[in-house]
Amino acid sequence: MVTLVYGFSQWTAQFSISKITKTVFVNIREKSEAYAEKTKTVAKAEELGVKLTAGNYLVIVLVSILSGLIAAFVFRSIYLIIIGFLIGYMLPENIIEIAKTKKQKEYLISSIPSVERIATQSMHTPDITRALIDALPDMKEPFKSEIKTVLKDVNSGKATLEEALNAMVLRTKSRHLKKVANSIKFADTIGGEGAKLLQRDANLLYQDKIIYEKAEARLKSTKSQSYTASLVQLVPFGVLRVGMVEMYDYIMSMWLGKLVLFIVMLKILLDFYITSKKARSLMN
Repeated sequence: MVTLVYGFSQWTAQFSISKITKTVFVNIREKSEAYAEKTKTVAKAEELGVKLTAGNYLVIVLVSILSGLIAAFVFRSIYLIIIGFLIGYMLPENIIEIAKTKKQKEYLISSIPSVERIATQSMHTPDITRALIDALPDMKEPFKSEIKTVLKDVNSGKATLEEALNAMVLRTKSRHLKKVANSIKFADTIGGEGAKLLQRDANLLYQDKIIYEKAEARLKSTKSQSYTASLVQLVPFGVLRVGMVEMYDYIMSMWLGKLVLFIVMLKILLDFYITSKKARSLMN
């Protein structure tokens, strides 16, 4: 009987601890997600149409901090925890900017054949709205979806063609689609003569595409060289850590050794940030 009571009390205690732990974890998660929802990064993601929930944001930050903790343990340098926090701070917004740049590139590439098709259809009708409808089946995504939304707003009476195109520019934040929207609006005022204007814009967009791809290729080469040079600086630390453990531990026991490793890691992070920023500027 005593054994049974003791066992029941132990089970109750374990259940209580388990319940408390679960409650604490849930509270931490809820508070963290509530904080994440208020951050500019998540709000910016929603504004750009990029999928980044508060939960995603939280996971990215926690994984980054955990990576810093692991690196600090592996390399025996407490300073590397700071690197983890820096990555956690920078990475979510960087992911959003990369997604934004990719989307802007897709808008540019898909708009070229689509605008050419609109120009062809506008030769047969002075009604630019009719030309958009006729060209729609041959358009490319994601430009096609944007024009679908424009036509839906116009046909439902929700907006005029000009208003719908202005909304598209605000929605996509694309300087290339702004150029297209202005040409479509102008073509709407001059009738059949708008075909030449639209074809000219298609040619200009194609030139923009060539310029972007050349700049992107140059940047990829620079990025590769930068990353390689940065990672090479980590090789001595890796060799010592694996092959000469006692020597490595002696170096890491001094603040100077920890500081040098931290500076190397910080430079790698800085190189990544600079090259990523240059890549994003290509589409801005």
